[in-house]
Amino acid sequence: MEAWDSKDVDRISTLYTDDAFYEDVPNVENGWVAPMRGRQMIRESLVETFEEISDLGFELVSASDTGDRVVVEWIMTGAHFRQYIGRLSICGVSVIKLKGDKIAWVREYYGAYLPLSQLGMVPSQDAG
Repeated sequence: MEAWDSKDVDRISTLYTDDAFYEDVPNVENGWVAPMRGRQMIRESLVETFEEISDLGFELVSASDTGDRVVVEWIMTGAHFRQYIGRLSICGVSVIKLKGDKIAWVREYYGAYLPLSQLGMVPSQDAG
């Protein structure tokens, strides 16, 4: 979380193995992105993410591990996404597999509709 909050893409990307796998499940399922493979691809995605949501932040809710597998519950916040302006507050979970002290595999889960409605990209559920 500290590395993510620093927005230092080099610092964050060094946490991953060279051949790391990263899947943002809602974005992949909706066809907006493909899973990322390799530290360089993850780094490029980080650059784009921080350009799109310059005030991106995370709050750690909980974390647990069972050896080489870690589950992290988080709240992501931010306000500006591309040309849309709105306040994001998204609860999510990351399932992480470690290889030594590096991240080898990540799958992130959260509801994709909520951030889209918070930014005004789709109607909110209470809009009828």
